[in-house]
Amino acid sequence: MALPRTRNLLAIGVMAAAAVVVTLHLATSPGRGDGQSALARTALRHESLIANCMRGRGFDYVVAVPRDVAVEEARRAAVRQHQDPKSAVARAQASAPPDPNEAQVGALPLDRQQAWGDALYGDVTWQGCYYATYEQAWGERLDRQAQQGEAAVAKVRAEPAVQAAERTYLTCMSARGYGVDGTDDVYRLIGEARDRLDASGADEYEKAANSAHNACIAPYKKVYDAAYLRLAQGK
Repeated sequence: MALPRTRNLLAIGVMAAAAVVVTLHLATSPGRGDGQSALARTALRHESLIANCMRGRGFDYVVAVPRDVAVEEARRAAVRQHQDPKSAVARAQASAPPDPNEAQVGALPLDRQQAWGDALYGDVTWQGCYYATYEQAWGERLDRQAQQGEAAVAKVRAEPAVQAAERTYLTCMSARGYGVDGTDDVYRLIGEARDRLDASGADEYEKAANSAHNACIAPYKKVYDAAYLRLAQGK
């Protein structure tokens, strides 16, 4: 059972841009003698607040550093050390432990699984423990972070080197037969293929399109990550 949960600190539900502010702010934050980064400490604080809230709603919640914290830290470390962030992310993803709530929630009856997810992420009656405790943990409201995050992403994408890298990506994809308008547009093509092809053909198209995208996006990612880190450090 896949939890109805987004633990990625770079993409919190539909508020993906919001969390960019968190990671930009924490990118240069010092760690403590306990070996934990500022990112991990804040994430754990949020987890503890979520657990207390969930307990009040009648549910157990296991506190753990989200696996994407380790993935993000590995990516940033690779960028700082001028190494391949994609490989670092792949290694971190492979070695990160699973979400401990997976097995616990999967053992519940289906109606309780739904209720657990509603308690965490909210429903029509309330916002959910994740969002209710977010500002207390991170010191920012999600709506304000969304605005700041969008501005931060726009600033990175406005970098001349990033724009040049995007043009290179578009040329690369065009040469492989995919007419895309941006670095995320391949997913539109895949969706359209799902609508017009049978399941087998759509799977084959998706595999080929993703292969082309992964090959063409690598240089762009390297340039983007470098600009991201430089701006995060105020340079």
